[in-house]
Amino acid sequence: MSSAAQEAEGTWIVGGGLGGLASAAALHSIANVSSIKVLEAASKDSFSSDKAGAAVQLTPNGLRALKAIGGDELLNSICEAGTKLTGSTFIGPDGNIGGAFVTPSTVEEDTGLPVIMVRWGVLRSLLHDALPKNCVEVGTGNDIVGYSLRDEGELGSAKVLPVDKNGDDVMPSNCSKPPPLLLGADGLNSVFKRCVHADTQDGASIDRYSHLKDGGRVNIKAVIPVDLGPEFTPETTYSYFSPCFSTACFCGPAGKGFTYWAISIGDDGDGNQFIQSSEQNDTQTAKKRLLAKLTDVLPDGCQFFIDLIKQTEDETILVRRSEETCIENMSLMSKDGRVVLVGDAAHAMSASYGQASSFAFEDAATLATCIARSQDLRSALNEYSAQRLERVAEMNRCSSERAAKAMKGETAEDVSKWIHQW
Repeated sequence: MSSAAQEAEGTWIVGGGLGGLASAAALHSIANVSSIKVLEAASKDSFSSDKAGAAVQLTPNGLRALKAIGGDELLNSICEAGTKLTGSTFIGPDGNIGGAFVTPSTVEEDTGLPVIMVRWGVLRSLLHDALPKNCVEVGTGNDIVGYSLRDEGELGSAKVLPVDKNGDDVMPSNCSKPPPLLLGADGLNSVFKRCVHADTQDGASIDRYSHLKDGGRVNIKAVIPVDLGPEFTPETTYSYFSPCFSTACFCGPAGKGFTYWAISIGDDGDGNQFIQSSEQNDTQTAKKRLLAKLTDVLPDGCQFFIDLIKQTEDETILVRRSEETCIENMSLMSKDGRVVLVGDAAHAMSASYGQASSFAFEDAATLATCIARSQDLRSALNEYSAQRLERVAEMNRCSSERAAKAMKGETAEDVSKWIHQW
């Protein structure tokens, strides 16, 4: 066990999503950190539900990271729970599925690993199962706004505690002392991202948009418990782009008996949003508005997208603006060395390459590896930040370029091989 790993004993992770759970599993399995606590704001029922979220695309880089974290057992369980994608179908302007352009996938042949589509909630459950018992505390941390340092009385032994909106320390049950490190895995709206970027302990004082770039689109998605019909090729995704690429529609299998769908709609020429950020939680209205929109723009052959949406329960629909992190001149760790970022908290990115989850798993494995081989924790965090920022900066550039060119009907350079090489 490295000196850095010894320093990391007792680490807390704020956020029990995919990135947070993967980081906890990686610290345990790769760095041999035995004491870890995950603070998750969701209730017990919500956290344990496999209906949460939509679908996750895992490419070879993400699967390779997951194998590093949980070995063949975790990798195989994920592959069995999802669908191996062997091709993609692009439906032409006429909407005719029979005449659509089919592209077989060569990813598994090229890399030795497939592309897997799996439900978000199922993947979260599998990651949770890979953790030590009682590692996750649910219903905790919903009102965290920052952190404070605690001097333990010895040189260099300052500890850190999350702080709530009332200025009180957040202390989970069964924890008697503060942790040496906080992992901010609290998603796109991360309070810890604001703390790190603005060099402050009070994230509530920083505008959440100060380090976010709006992508000019809204993404609406869900998973439903039905299989696509016999007219659809198994293990294949389907996509349709409206003229001028203002509306993009996607669907495909996400494990046996389940289908995902996703619709991306661009802002109009005047910058008006199809669904305002303030309306994202009103999924009933979003569904009605989406159905009306698609009825107007989709050709008859693409009626199946509308049928999938009609079968979807309102409360399972996710509505999110396309936003990405501005990462120029930034670090993934606080200057005091007590907070580090992973997942969307570190680098929210455009969905154009579908890499958010795979990159979060890369974060987890890289962070744990840096800690496992370093002599002190600060050096490990610096190494992690430098490694990840270099790769994430290039990924964000490629994602933004692809999204912008798609809006114009242009084709961007295919960087899939570079992505899959991690």
